[in-house]
Amino acid sequence: MKPERLSILFVAAVLAHNFEEAVWLPGWSESAGGWQTPVSAPAFRLAATAISLLLVAVAALAHVSGPRSRSVHVLAGFAVAMVANVVFPHLIASVALRIYAPGTGTAVFLVAPSGLLLLRALHSRGYIDIKRMYWVAPLVTFLLLLSIPALFWVGMKMVG
Repeated sequence: MKPERLSILFVAAVLAHNFEEAVWLPGWSESAGGWQTPVSAPAFRLAATAISLLLVAVAALAHVSGPRSRSVHVLAGFAVAMVANVVFPHLIASVALRIYAPGTGTAVFLVAPSGLLLLRALHSRGYIDIKRMYWVAPLVTFLLLLSIPALFWVGMKMVG
């Protein structure tokens, strides 16, 4: 399958994942102990929406910019970050707490397969430079991780 189609599939998977989390994670966070700082539903939903919109914008820009562009590398970095997110925190939290952590199902069955297929297609068709990905993927992952508490804080200030 072409990377352009796989990117649409990946975006849809992440949107489904973020929706699942937006519905169930705020309530779960109240009893998750150290795995998730309790977060209000409005604050979490603001953060999930912002990250979802960012992904849609990056994917759209990647479609327009074409192979080997910065935006394609950022999209690949986003895929790496989301595939890593399947393991930590979702799978590890579900196993450690012995309860279903919201987002685990969509992460395992939608995000991981679509993200890995996208990365494979981007690499095999020459859309990304692997050497460039050695620093882009960690940078995108770090920025996404940094954005989450910042977005929670903004959400708490805006909607409580």
